[in-house]
Amino acid sequence: MRAQDLIDLGFKKVEVSAHTSGDKDFYYYTYSFTDGDYDLSLITSSNHEVDDGGWYAEIFEYGTIRFTARAEIELFIDLIKRNILLETKQK
Repeated sequence: MRAQDLIDLGFKKVEVSAHTSGDKDFYYYTYSFTDGDYDLSLITSSNHEVDDGGWYAEIFEYGTIRFTARAEIELFIDLIKRNILLETKQK
């Protein structure tokens, strides 16, 4: 999966400076479903972890599920968006 795929899906780029990281500059992408009552996010590998343009995303703080294909992430995002409880959407 390419960085442009992540951007097209609505992921936001997060840049971390060398000063903040204590090492070198890097960046990664996040996608958040956060809306007050719930907090679910996807986080990608950092640009230093990407091999040959192959980004992956994981559920934040639950690194045992990894998405490597755009179609899979797109489906996951769609499923979550369509199945958030109506009461939560209306708040």
